[in-house]
Amino acid sequence: MRPGRWVGVAVGVAAWSAAVACTPGGGEEPDVSRVESTGLVPRHSGLGVTDAGLVGLRTGRNDEPDNVVVSHDGGRTWSAAQLPGRPAELELGASEHGLHVDDDLVAVVGRDTGSASPELPVAKPRFIVWTSTDGDEWTGAVLDTAGGVVGTPTLTAVGRLLVASTRSTEGFNLFTSSDRGSSWRRAAVSGLDHPLGEDLTMEVASADGDLLSIVVGHGDGLPEGRQLLTSSDDGSTWSAQPCDRRCPYPVEAGDLASRSGEVSTDGRATWHEPVVDPEAPGDGPTYLAAVAEVPGGWLASARRSDVGDISYGLLLRSGDGRSWRQMLPTDPCVGGDVGRPNSHVGAPIRLGGRWYVTYDCSNLSIPVSSVVYASGAPAGAFEPVEGTERDGVAFAEPSVDGDRILVPELGDDGELVAVTTIG
Repeated sequence: MRPGRWVGVAVGVAAWSAAVACTPGGGEEPDVSRVESTGLVPRHSGLGVTDAGLVGLRTGRNDEPDNVVVSHDGGRTWSAAQLPGRPAELELGASEHGLHVDDDLVAVVGRDTGSASPELPVAKPRFIVWTSTDGDEWTGAVLDTAGGVVGTPTLTAVGRLLVASTRSTEGFNLFTSSDRGSSWRRAAVSGLDHPLGEDLTMEVASADGDLLSIVVGHGDGLPEGRQLLTSSDDGSTWSAQPCDRRCPYPVEAGDLASRSGEVSTDGRATWHEPVVDPEAPGDGPTYLAAVAEVPGGWLASARRSDVGDISYGLLLRSGDGRSWRQMLPTDPCVGGDVGRPNSHVGAPIRLGGRWYVTYDCSNLSIPVSSVVYASGAPAGAFEPVEGTERDGVAFAEPSVDGDRILVPELGDDGELVAVTTIG
């Protein structure tokens, strides 16, 4: 989620006053407001935005009935969702694919961690998916598995389907729903080459016409051991094959595809490393984390790796997919150079006539600067519009909510502190 930590330079309140005064693209300054969050606030998770409100998770609190939390006032107050049939011991939303949110549906997946035997620590052969259209009324579906669950349940959307999966002692279990979680059917999976009992989770899903694809792996982000599942019969059957360059990856926009520090603009026939100007620090390759297709090319958030688990966050612009230009300035508004070690740049987001990104850099477990940048054009100058003034607080990935952007502020313990609204 976030890069590692590094000792950086703290930023003062006066610098942030200057930051807020900047006007992106020379136009009218965006409206910025902030509300402090109270109640059962989300923890270690981004915010899901629906038409009815906000949804978050309180991961790491599986012994309390407050794993899923909702807010109907823009993130000011939070309360626990009431999940029917919730077991006493529940691991919920434990992976980044444990919560699915779109405009009118929320779905969360978990497993009952209680033993199936009063005498032996045997996992129960089932996991559960809850769905809701408003965050208040929920419906639960129990999915029976072949063998006790040993993996981390995951949930994602593939085309028109919701797909839920988990690993059990007897194999990989995959279920699909074509009616927004009202009913589920077990899918047949063939050709997987993984030892029984070994955790296996969905990592990436995509749909190309009738062809549905899911990349499954160990959940560690490494390419070793990944396999590609494909289906052409609306998810009834899936076949596995080795996950080489044919695998779909999350970084795609128009003709551009990116994987493992390389990019392709010719349908993945050839690959090359992106060339960055000015050259980014670090000795490792440049990884595109999120790409947006813009007039005349692409805008991408990226990271450049270095030895010692150090990385540098970048915002890049390219017209040909091969040569990339850094877009964030060296500016006193952020107290030093953009592109410091263990910094992070969020995915580019468009709202109205502006593009927005978040930038933060951390000092061990305490973030020392966090900024929202905006530009009136993807190739224009990005200028700061808001920054944190609070020790131990950093901006997380923002979300679009109608005609505004919601930017969560997380404390050093991972709990939501406040929500900044820009619009």
